Amino acid sequence: MTGVAPSLAGVWSYRAFYNDPDLGRPFNDLRFATAKLTLETGPDKVLSGRLSGEGWGTWIEWSLALTGQGDADGFTLRGENVIEDETWIYD
Repeated sequence: MTGVAPSLAGVWSYRAFYNDPDLGRPFNDLRFATAKLTLETGPDKVLSGRLSGEGWGTWIEWSLALTGQGDADGFTLRGENVIEDETWIYD
C-alpha cells in the first residue's frame, strides 16, 4: 500500500465544533465534543478504527466503529452507532 493511508495509522485528537456563521461568538462556545480517533490500515487500502470519547452534546461515554478507504488522494471513513436511543452517522 502506498500513499496517505499507511501514514494515517495511529491515535489522533478529534475535535468537533458547532457551525455558526457569527464570527463574534466566542471560540470556546463553539465546542461540541472531543474524542480519540484510532486508525489502523489493512490490505487493499482499507482503513478501520474507532472514534471514542466523552461529550457529543450528551456528556456520556460513546464509541463509533469506522471503516473506509485511503490512498494518495485522501481517505473516507464511515461509522454508525446508536447513542442514547439516537442513531449517529459519521461520514
